[in-house]
Amino acid sequence: MANEPPPTAPSGIEEAIGKVEDLYRAVTGNPPPSESYSAPIPVERDPTRFVEEQVDRLLSILSPPEQEPSSFAWSPPVSVWENEKEFVVSVDLAGVARNDVEVKMQDNRLTISGRRPAAFSNDHRLRASERPFGPFQRTVLLPPALRAREESVPIEARLRDGELEIRVTKEGTAAEGPKKIPVN
Repeated sequence: MANEPPPTAPSGIEEAIGKVEDLYRAVTGNPPPSESYSAPIPVERDPTRFVEEQVDRLLSILSPPEQEPSSFAWSPPVSVWENEKEFVVSVDLAGVARNDVEVKMQDNRLTISGRRPAAFSNDHRLRASERPFGPFQRTVLLPPALRAREESVPIEARLRDGELEIRVTKEGTAAEGPKKIPVN
């Protein structure tokens, strides 16, 4: 036994691959595909391009083919401002058209939803993106004392320069169902 080499600890890459395989099992309920995931970078290949190809391959394994990245919902960032008369909700929606935004108020819940289209057509392949696209939704809870009613509480929504601004006055009475707010 003294002549046997000590067991080797798995490398960082092998551990990462094991974690990805575990994630694949958890998400899909299936064992990972049997093909090999790791290989040394061939000396004749550009290392950057080789790694990009391997990442693309990994993403294709983790993404079901019938589902595009744009099918996942995202939440736009918001800021809520207040003074003695009103609340102002500001939502970052760069690249979203006015017709693709819907604003609703029910009780003290303000819900903003819509869709940001992908910027390029299908003949382009997405290489990197820090900007989400596809359907989005965000709900902002205003103080419970604030309840909007169409007849009594003015609510204005305006989309300008990629920013949706919603103004809700602090006066009003109990709501009777959801109220759809037009976006100007």
